[in-house]
Amino acid sequence: MFDASKKIRIVKENIEGLDAFTVIPVVDLKKALTNTITRIEKGLIPDIYHWSKEKTEFAYGYKNYKKWVKSIFLAAKYYYTDENNSSKKPECFGKIAKYTQRNNYQYLINRLRETASFLEKRLNIKIKYKALSNYTSIPEKVLFNFSGLGKIGRNSVLINPDFGSYFVIGELLTDLEINFDQKYDLSPPDFSICGNCTRCIEKCPTSAIIESGVLDVNRCIQFISENLILVDDKIREVWGNRLYGCSTCLDVCPYNQNLKPIAEKHQIGFVGNGYDLIDILTMKEKDWDRAFSDNQIGTRDRLAIIKNAILAIGNLNCTKAKNYLYTLLTHENEIIRAYTVWALAKIDKEDAQIYLSKLYKRETSKIVKKEIKKVLEN
Repeated sequence: MFDASKKIRIVKENIEGLDAFTVIPVVDLKKALTNTITRIEKGLIPDIYHWSKEKTEFAYGYKNYKKWVKSIFLAAKYYYTDENNSSKKPECFGKIAKYTQRNNYQYLINRLRETASFLEKRLNIKIKYKALSNYTSIPEKVLFNFSGLGKIGRNSVLINPDFGSYFVIGELLTDLEINFDQKYDLSPPDFSICGNCTRCIEKCPTSAIIESGVLDVNRCIQFISENLILVDDKIREVWGNRLYGCSTCLDVCPYNQNLKPIAEKHQIGFVGNGYDLIDILTMKEKDWDRAFSDNQIGTRDRLAIIKNAILAIGNLNCTKAKNYLYTLLTHENEIIRAYTVWALAKIDKEDAQIYLSKLYKRETSKIVKKEIKKVLEN
């Protein structure tokens, strides 16, 4: 059996790119499971989200790995950089959230695999392992909160005193039997790391943070940006020029105010801090794959990203995109058509009303007709 503190030290000394690192035992997560199940039952986690009740019970029970996992190495990768695509942004520019500007998840998985190989050579043994990051079959944040590498804040995001919330997390599940020199107790988040601060709750653009640690995923812009769903006008109006993701609750956090943009600018899945929204509407499939296949954006439904672009174009009042939007009124997807109606009315209502009054009779979708009717009646 190996000593935990020694393993942590030798990995830190020999593996670059891990900004925080520790190892924990396989802990019983029943207490944490109850909290998540309650949120699902209250409807705060939508059906299309990856955390269904069944999947949650599966994940919190380590069902994929229970037969062989003996220890879990946890690592964090700081990602804050001073990214700037160009000195002059296009008129129709859509923002990409900091954490998505490059694929730090894959970077971290690569480093964790490197860690496993290093340990095999150092210990002269064969290790069974699985490297994960941003993986929904294991409750990552619960494990990190438990480990002490990060503490869950009121916004349900992990906070580390040294690098705020601008980090991604990953796990190396192994069959290494390790002797832990301290007792671990799984206690629920107490939000003590936040003190009396409630900035994230106050500044959330859609009021998705109901109370400390309770997030209504249905209203979270991050979730909405990942999926092709129809949202109400209030959410559309505060969407701004987001192309993908939202980090408002991170950006206002005091822990993130004085950080240095010194993270490594690796090129895995690099897309930068934004994109020309007209390009998003007109890009051919091969160009889309070239731009996003190695990034998190490439894992999402392309129509969800196009939906985001349409919302951003409407909020930017981007007249250059108007003709491209008109072509989308014949798109096969009714949600895309519905958002297009809204965006055209934002850019040039009078012009849109003339065209939409003719389109109304031909349109067969109830949700699109409802959008058109709102424009014609207001």
